[in-house]
Amino acid sequence: MDGLDELLGAIEELEAFLHEGSKPSKLKPAYTEKQFVEWFGLYPDAGTWEEQLVRLREALSRETLAVLRASINECYETFYAEYWEKREKELVELSRNLKTVVNILQPLKKLEEITRTRFEPGFLEVFLVDVFRSGGGIYGAFPNRITCISGECAPLSIHTSIAHEVGHILLSDWKTKLVEQVMGLAEKVGTEKPLSLAGLVEEHVAALLQLEVDKYYYGERRMTHGYMQNKTFRVAEMVWEKSREELGTTWDLERYMVRLLDELGTDEEAVRELRKLGNTHG
Repeated sequence: MDGLDELLGAIEELEAFLHEGSKPSKLKPAYTEKQFVEWFGLYPDAGTWEEQLVRLREALSRETLAVLRASINECYETFYAEYWEKREKELVELSRNLKTVVNILQPLKKLEEITRTRFEPGFLEVFLVDVFRSGGGIYGAFPNRITCISGECAPLSIHTSIAHEVGHILLSDWKTKLVEQVMGLAEKVGTEKPLSLAGLVEEHVAALLQLEVDKYYYGERRMTHGYMQNKTFRVAEMVWEKSREELGTTWDLERYMVRLLDELGTDEEAVRELRKLGNTHG
């Protein structure tokens, strides 16, 4: 969204889509009903497309969206209008410098090399956002949009944190291919939400992909996510090294995920941890 008016207009369009069934013109849905069924329909906790819309309508009622619009207006008038006057030139200069020094294809090629997986042809859009937080990237909209925080470290941050966010794109179809294995792990964990469990596992693997690319660019092992201290992450890293050694040239990302799910299911500490994480994150 370019400016306050476009943002408020997008919220109005979202409201019309949810509560009146109108087709969005400016907003781009993350996925269609057909894609939802193909990607998530195999999992009982995904629900149906209509159930998803019902939940959204309940969470984003007209009253809630009205409060959101009013809050954005208030925040802008009391803070952001003055803030952007001071920050705009700096951000424009930063974006200009990034286009000069950052070759976004470098980390993507490194990730392809590490995972022995090729990205499907298409566009990948990366945006700088000015937000009050520290850390790496912030996931954007599937399947091809990523946001990254602005700042002096943005060139390095993009090269390293993009591996995590783009890793989710490389991993996007494993939940469809390995449904039986996910269901088996869900049974051992004791959860009725296998899709949510798969999301937890994928988050740890995405952090591992970031670590592998991070070590290449940064030259040392860094703690970039708190859950890198988890047993689940340690198992993921152990299986990564062991499977690459044992499978050799036949190793690929799907075979790795199969082995990881099997190993997680036999590790009692990881099972307890995943059960706890699942309860925490609903």
